[in-house]
Amino acid sequence: MEQIYRIPGGLFCAGAPVFVKEATMHQQEDKLFAKLVMENKDAAKKICAVTVRLSPIAANGAVIGDGEICRYENLQAEPGSDFGAEVYNALPQGSCAFGAAVLQVTFADGSQWEAESKLAWHVQ
Repeated sequence: MEQIYRIPGGLFCAGAPVFVKEATMHQQEDKLFAKLVMENKDAAKKICAVTVRLSPIAANGAVIGDGEICRYENLQAEPGSDFGAEVYNALPQGSCAFGAAVLQVTFADGSQWEAESKLAWHVQ
């Protein structure tokens, strides 16, 4: 699988318990995939699930569709550990880049963090 795009520097959002350390787009034959490597930034809680919205972007800069909702489940991400490196999420044809935002994090103790709709994810 060939890497064809990378969001430089990773993505963060103030107050979020995860940091997107690496966001890359890959191509295999005519199929496109997004890969996110995330880090558990919570000091005490293990993460067991994360929901992310990927926003595929066309060559003209427009977002394609409503975005793709991706769920990372059955995680055992200890505080400070990375996860997601083995997951490739399909992107629609015509994608030249993508944005990403974490929508929800579920911790092993059953508690959850949910993003407020106005939270912005920034390149670090």
